[in-house]
Amino acid sequence: DTHADAANAAIGTLAELTTTAKTNLVAAVNEVHTAAAAAQTDATTALGRVAANVACADNANAEAVRTALRALLAALETAGLMAAE
Repeated sequence: DTHADAANAAIGTLAELTTTAKTNLVAAVNEVHTAAAAAQTDATTALGRVAANVACADNANAEAVRTALRALLAALETAGLMAAE
């Protein structure tokens, strides 16, 4: 069928997936989901470590808040979680 052939050509082949799983699309999507979840966990853990090293008192003035934010940005850059400006 012409329409089925066109759809298959537009979709691509499983062998061209960059995932390890190439036997079916569900396995490939699950692999990507697992990797994304692990990356999110790693990023959350790293952000927690960075935030633990940046402090600002509850009653801080504007300059103290700016200083704390600059320290946070620097820590994120150092941790590789944010590109330098």
